[in-house]
Amino acid sequence: VTNRSLDEHPMYLQLDIFDPHQPFSIPAGFEQRERELRAVIGVPDSYHEAQSRDFQRASYEPEIIDIYRRYWGIYDQQALIDYRVAYALQMELVDHVIGAVLAKLKELKLYDDMVVAFISDHGEMNGRRALVDKGVYLYPDIIRVPLVMKLPSSVPREHPTVDTPASLLDVSQTFFEIAGIRPEAKFDGTSLLPAISNGSGDANR
Repeated sequence: VTNRSLDEHPMYLQLDIFDPHQPFSIPAGFEQRERELRAVIGVPDSYHEAQSRDFQRASYEPEIIDIYRRYWGIYDQQALIDYRVAYALQMELVDHVIGAVLAKLKELKLYDDMVVAFISDHGEMNGRRALVDKGVYLYPDIIRVPLVMKLPSSVPREHPTVDTPASLLDVSQTFFEIAGIRPEAKFDGTSLLPAISNGSGDANR
């Protein structure tokens, strides 16, 4: 489809992918990959630690962990392996979809000029501490999320990774700076472009 307005106006595309999300299922066409993953996926060491205590709270864990495990606990090891295999397969399906989108952008010769951000809204316990899903607990597994950005070819990118803290709040501010927009509203985030240029941001964050 030819759209001449693309020559004059920017394009914004937001692709929201629901997976990986319960209820899990094995994607069609991934049956062989499922068998391969089942041969290598086990359970985390912290699961075995919880199992050795009969899933009772350890002395160093807060009391509320009992409630977490009541609602988000998996106590059968095989059931947890099933969960982790299905989760990994859905992650691979997401990877396949994103790859198809990026390939199409390259085919349309839009890729080099675009900024692409890959982010997630939350993490997943995935069996660590015998917990799955997310909840009000603030383990790093839940609050640390992917944040990968592909910048336009016109923006220098000297450092492939930034070691100092970054936040999803920073994504909008980075987009604004790339677009040359200075919003009047107050935002809590900061642009990541200086960090990408210098290799580090504000460590005090």
